[in-house]
Amino acid sequence: IFKEGTIGTSAGAPWFIALLGGLGIAAGFIMFGHRVIKTMGTNISEMNSSRGFCVEWVASLIMLLGTFLGFPLSTTHCKVGGVIGAGLVQGLVETNSPKTALKYVNFKVLI
Repeated sequence: IFKEGTIGTSAGAPWFIALLGGLGIAAGFIMFGHRVIKTMGTNISEMNSSRGFCVEWVASLIMLLGTFLGFPLSTTHCKVGGVIGAGLVQGLVETNSPKTALKYVNFKVLI
């Protein structure tokens, strides 16, 4: 963008920058991956296998739709939104009240 004033179709990053980025992502996953999985699976909203399937399915649909429309999306953000949505739907199913459904999602964890 800086040199030509336009956005190209290919991003030419030097190989060592790509390597450092990959190593950083791997190190972060090794050190903090278990905490992220625990937070998404138990601390935001209780998950079971059917809710997990729904979260993955909805996140993939949102990613496909966003990619088609040209939006830059993060899979992690889509999945966190799916976990929150699954918790809210479960709260609505069990209580039939939108106000009490909010108790099924721990919003304090998200701050």
